Amino acid sequence: LDKLYIGNVHIPHVPRVGFIDSGASSAYTSYEEREHINQAFDQFCKQDSSRCIGEKTKDLCYRYDITKNTALRTFFESFPTITLTTPGGGKLNWYPSEYFTQVYETQEFCVAVEPIGKKNEFILGASFMKQHMYIFDPEGEQVGIVRANCSDDMFRVTTGVVGSSI
Repeated sequence: LDKLYIGNVHIPHVPRVGFIDSGASSAYTSYEEREHINQAFDQFCKQDSSRCIGEKTKDLCYRYDITKNTALRTFFESFPTITLTTPGGGKLNWYPSEYFTQVYETQEFCVAVEPIGKKNEFILGASFMKQHMYIFDPEGEQVGIVRANCSDDMFRVTTGVVGSSI
């Protein structure tokens, strides 16, 4: 990876060595990187009252309040797109309906980014793989990733997310 953005907030010190692991449910990065991501979410959310609707319950977790008559899709759309860029100019968008995971039997949603102890390393798990197709070339040590259009998920967010431009 070259750069990482939360909405339009650039995250410094992006880890450079990465793995794609369909057996891991979340994305994993260093404690320091996760804290940068948490701070960027806070910065993004404070820019406008229409952003990040829902009470923040803990780092990178937000409560969806169904009693406020806000559609779940609207809740998702109020959060930033996470954008990863590659040195070759590639750009991957990770939308809220893909990176949020619901805490079992609650209305709390958490960003699926967990800390690991290794610096300069990251793992992209199954939550990152949602709505994408992958082509693995182990001999060429490459992976191709394209956005898929194969889901009928009514909460899927892929355009118009506040702050999605860089």
